[in-house]
Amino acid sequence: LFAFGGAGPLHATALARELGLPRVLVPARPGITNALGCVVADLRHDFVNTINQPVAVLDETQLHTVLERHRNEGEELIGKEAVKPETIRVTHSADMQFVGQTHII
Repeated sequence: LFAFGGAGPLHATALARELGLPRVLVPARPGITNALGCVVADLRHDFVNTINQPVAVLDETQLHTVLERHRNEGEELIGKEAVKPETIRVTHSADMQFVGQTHII
């Protein structure tokens, strides 16, 4: 088990014991390891909007308006940040449920 982050090493031995892992590796500066991951990770912004309607009556114009607004807000936000991305990738997805379903697909 490789333990890093703020409190990761504090709980690592108990977790390793529970999982039956024989060794725990803790770097000299575990917080820096965690921060390094934040530095090298891709920049990401998520935008969420609920449209609580059955698909059969969904207003596609409204849907496209929401998705376009998300894209514009994202590009505006990135423009205000102190980074210059090489590329911008936009991915849209939808969480859906059957009528009466209590868990999201």
